[in-house]
Amino acid sequence: MTRFKEEDMVILAFWLRRVLDTHCGGACVWIDVGQHVRVGGHEVDLLIKCQDTGCMGHPEGRQKSIIVELKESDLGKVFEQALERRPLADYVYAAINLPVNDILTWMAGHDLAEEAVKAGVGIISTRDNVVIFRAYSRGASRWAETKAKTLTLLKYIPAGVENSG
Repeated sequence: MTRFKEEDMVILAFWLRRVLDTHCGGACVWIDVGQHVRVGGHEVDLLIKCQDTGCMGHPEGRQKSIIVELKESDLGKVFEQALERRPLADYVYAAINLPVNDILTWMAGHDLAEEAVKAGVGIISTRDNVVIFRAYSRGASRWAETKAKTLTLLKYIPAGVENSG
């Protein structure tokens, strides 16, 4: 795994920096990033571990783990993998190299996407370099509200794009 400091983050894609800021933000944090790492019997595309180091008077925090499953265009596969790996990390993301519109349209027509949202899986468009929906841990207080809003939003998007992969 590669260890990053805050100043090292500029070399990372914006969507990845956004994930790190959301779940690991702060100047007193170390971050390890590993690619194609085995976790709980599964290979994960990207494993991120971060922890507050306790510098500058901040208390030392517990370690957090984030899994990101990456796919070029196979939406069904990336959602399946993200759901399988959900119990293995604090946060899990499905990252797809398709435009946001294609991802949302596919999500609107597939139960697998609804399952992922209910499980707190975050969704990323690497093509548009954006986090569409952030991931939540199951116990997060805002998770229930966000889940309900996301599921409502998906009902208003016309389904119609089949799996591009």
